[in-house]
Amino acid sequence: PQSAPSRQRFLDVPSASPPQIDPVVAGSSPSRRLTPKLVRRLVTVARDQRKCQFAGFDDEGTPTEKAVMHLYDAERNLWVEEVALVKVEPEKFAEGALRECFRAKLVRGKELSTLGKARCWEQATRWVAKRYKPDKSPEDPRVGYMEDVQLQMISKHYGELFNQHHPPKKVDFLQAFLLECFGRKDRTLYCVEAYLPGEYVKYTNNTGFFDVEHMRNTPQAFSHFTFVESKGDLLICDIQGVSDLYTDPAIHTADKKHYGAGNLGHRGMALFLYSHECNFVCRQLKLTPFEHAKTKSKKHLEKFFEVQRKLNNQSLSDSFRAVLSASPPARIGPSPMATGFLEAPSPRKNVQLTAQPMSDFIVLPLPDLIPVSVSYEAAVHLTLATLHEEGRIARLDDSFHREAEHIEEVTPPSLTCAWFHYQKAAHLGHSGAQLAVASVLANMPRDHMQHTDCEDRDLANKYLELAAERGDYHARFHCAQNAQFDEPPKLKEALDWYMTLLEATPPDPEEEAYGWTVTQAPFEIKAALASLLKDGGAGLEANRSRAAELWNEAAEEAMASMKGKLATKYYALAAECDYVSQS
Repeated sequence: PQSAPSRQRFLDVPSASPPQIDPVVAGSSPSRRLTPKLVRRLVTVARDQRKCQFAGFDDEGTPTEKAVMHLYDAERNLWVEEVALVKVEPEKFAEGALRECFRAKLVRGKELSTLGKARCWEQATRWVAKRYKPDKSPEDPRVGYMEDVQLQMISKHYGELFNQHHPPKKVDFLQAFLLECFGRKDRTLYCVEAYLPGEYVKYTNNTGFFDVEHMRNTPQAFSHFTFVESKGDLLICDIQGVSDLYTDPAIHTADKKHYGAGNLGHRGMALFLYSHECNFVCRQLKLTPFEHAKTKSKKHLEKFFEVQRKLNNQSLSDSFRAVLSASPPARIGPSPMATGFLEAPSPRKNVQLTAQPMSDFIVLPLPDLIPVSVSYEAAVHLTLATLHEEGRIARLDDSFHREAEHIEEVTPPSLTCAWFHYQKAAHLGHSGAQLAVASVLANMPRDHMQHTDCEDRDLANKYLELAAERGDYHARFHCAQNAQFDEPPKLKEALDWYMTLLEATPPDPEEEAYGWTVTQAPFEIKAALASLLKDGGAGLEANRSRAAELWNEAAEEAMASMKGKLATKYYALAAECDYVSQS
């Protein structure tokens, strides 16, 4: 069993550690190894560099303010408050698209006892205080800042779970908290995290990007781990930071709630899993590979796969080898991204649907066991099917990453890939996907997979029954219709399906039914059930008194729906059944 991380480790503020130094080659000569003296020198250089980055901080001129730190304990889903003194520079030193960054120093806890000493603020911990730009602020700023903190601390929690599986390199996320300067009139809020010196690299983003120039196994394996560990509830991506100390991630959740505009839900998960190829870290952690169609085209990922293969073919020490003869200059902000995927904006341009050979559309054998509860991978497969079918997986480059509205190059729809993912989602228990596959196999009029012809009506009925068994309203109605009008009819089976509809709530008219939409009102279903009970037959015993009750109920509901002619018809049929049953 996994040991949960302690509360104290969540609340402790980590100092930004220097990059991890592996005892490998240093300098220009491959034979030169790091000595203890050289290691100490490199650590000293990193520490001095960190101090230098805050050298211009005006300890005396920056006012001291009272503030409250709101810290989030992800393990217990609990907020903790702590009083602190803080100095926040009035001028920003960096900014992004949404937020401005300010250098800050903070004194808390036992450090408050050193306030009277001369070097108190000189030795205080260094932080970056982030504040939303006025025109980018969330509707409720406090909720927005709290979600930013929760996002980072949940990521830190999953980082600790990841480390418990003993990966080749451990990961961590910076401590983050909400800082409220209650001494100011507007009680200014900041999202605060430790200052991170060193070379800042953006390894991935939230739409399937990965940085080919800085391609590494650990960031991608960590994102894959979060998807598997949470059983599809979330996927943490947008991995960036210094070495394996990360910050400012994004979280996709299955319900697409919370965590800002970066949360793309299943679509974001699908984009990551499409671009991800399991590496040796994934295999060491025994992560289940996400299955793709063998016909999937990834020509634009050839460079990525080449880098992956090189990493996987190297020894562990070789893959982490680096030249440490000179410290890289500190840099704030992400590196440019090289390759990735994104949902193309609508309307799509120049997307031509090309005919594909019928032999490409392989009907996968139906597994002997379909899970009753939906697998967490099913919704992602269904989303990928939609993305492939619509041709909305686009190749991106630096300009697309910066200005997504200029995307014009869209991959042609891959119906073979879409068909594969529809079937996989159906096999994993998704009733919507089962309807989608059934409509294709039944060759019904439909909006999806219009250019395919894989007719197999017997197999279509099996998929329809699977969806009905999982409670789908549309599937249950059509199973009842099939049983009622089959040759020979199966009236008792039809009766059972109709009875389940009486107890169910009709679906939202906007719900996707993949060609199986039920247009009949509930009173019409009661009338159909009454017609079965009136005469019986084919193994079904007649029950005219019950039929009369159902017709009377149907008549009342039809009258309430302003269907007077139908109501009159139902009342007449009910009266006839009453007369026959009493005679």
